[in-house]
Amino acid sequence: MSLMEDASKQLAPHTKHLGSVIDRHGIAITQRLNELAQASDIGRPDTADDFKFLTVKKKLPAEAQTFDNIIGGSDDGGPTLGEIWMLQSVCVNGQPNKSPGFAIRTNTGRLILAVVPEGMGNENIGGDVILLQGEILVFEPLAEGVFDFTITVVQRKFPRQAPDAGWGVSQEQYEEIPRSIQHEPDRDFPSQGYVPGDQRDLSVGGDIDPDVL
Repeated sequence: MSLMEDASKQLAPHTKHLGSVIDRHGIAITQRLNELAQASDIGRPDTADDFKFLTVKKKLPAEAQTFDNIIGGSDDGGPTLGEIWMLQSVCVNGQPNKSPGFAIRTNTGRLILAVVPEGMGNENIGGDVILLQGEILVFEPLAEGVFDFTITVVQRKFPRQAPDAGWGVSQEQYEEIPRSIQHEPDRDFPSQGYVPGDQRDLSVGGDIDPDVL
């Protein structure tokens, strides 16, 4: 065993421990940077955001209903697992249909918006109202009538840790001696002291030279 191989074998536990420490600190630094980047976001929509538009234009009875029942989509009631909703704007067109007044709140009791009878206009919330996981939007009309409005929200996903399982581990992680520095005599190239054992080698002057061939 060469000096290099012996030193590599002796230092293998220390280098493995040092590598795990570096990986742990690297993950912690990355998570902290992700938190800073997320905290610096002031809620303005961007081109990379996932937008969602809750559009209601129909006659509704005078009873409270959740938005998933009104619109018909299972994911239209509120944020799903791993995301929040940032309400951007609410546009109401109530005057042509003489719409009754209505309120929009969450199933937790938070009032989001209140509209007067035959009210119309655009309410720019700008992401200041947040819907958390488990919260559902509830529509509460004062009377039966035809309602026409659109709620614009931005879906923000929570940062997720990169997958660390199922990808397999390099075989070098299980070997104390790296393959890159392991000496294999059988793979050595012929030296100048090589003695040709075939008559075909003699015609090119000894060593097999690809340039001569």
